[in-house]
Amino acid sequence: MEDVAKGSSFILDDSVWKPNVTGDVPEETGSSSSTQVQPRQLRAARRHTKTNARQKQHSCSSCYARFTYISELKQHERIHSGEKPFLCLICHARFAQKGTLRNHERTHTGERPFLSHLKRHERSHSGDKPFSCLICDARFAQKGSLRNHERTHTGEKPFSCSHCDARFAERSSLKTHERSHSGDKPFSCLICDARFAQKGNLTDHERTHTGERPFCCSHCDARFTQRSHLKKHEQSHSGDKPFSCPICDASFAIKGNLTDHERTHTGERPFCCSTCDARFAARRNLKRHEKIHIG
Repeated sequence: MEDVAKGSSFILDDSVWKPNVTGDVPEETGSSSSTQVQPRQLRAARRHTKTNARQKQHSCSSCYARFTYISELKQHERIHSGEKPFLCLICHARFAQKGTLRNHERTHTGERPFLSHLKRHERSHSGDKPFSCLICDARFAQKGSLRNHERTHTGEKPFSCSHCDARFAERSSLKTHERSHSGDKPFSCLICDARFAQKGNLTDHERTHTGERPFCCSHCDARFTQRSHLKKHEQSHSGDKPFSCPICDASFAIKGNLTDHERTHTGERPFCCSTCDARFAARRNLKRHEKIHIG
């Protein structure tokens, strides 16, 4: 029993183990009530010992993060260094964390081992949104989505770029931003050689091959390959023209149309024909002109 007391630096009594603040080993008193160890007392001692042993003593030299284990610190430091030592043998994508590589490899193998992911997915069918914001009435199917939303209220941006001063509320936004520094374009088109930094841009591009136009206007029959194009188009129905020319009284529903208009004042013609010397202020005028050469 003395070994247990020494190993834990706890004083025994008949109800609970109390920390020995002096650090001295308690003496045997000969009383069974002061030395008998109950299972719950032993568990409490083990928890206390683990807590002390796992203090976050390893600190990052680049930020304020602290870690219990040196291995955790090394993983974290790759965020700052940009090091990606884990290589996919199939597509040659690289990752900072081994776990991220394992998750990525499943996109090749088709393995889907996580029941928790299935449960989260099933909420997309059931419409169940058990996670609610305490500030507004928003509800979410995923806890992570709630956390991201809450940062719109707090203004918190915990994810910082290691290359510039940009900060982000979501980790995914940081990863997308960091590709602007690295030039990494992991998403490739299966039909042509185009590559993209963001998966959404690849999806938009693929529609130029398939002709798919999934975004339809609720006011007319117009359809678009990108949601942003639909939003611009819908402004033509609303009658709202928030973009006004600083030189004349012209106003426009779409910012791009204002830009084209301003060139009528400046004389700028940045769009040039690859077949002849013709130049145009608007891209659509160039495309109309190029049909002359196609015949």
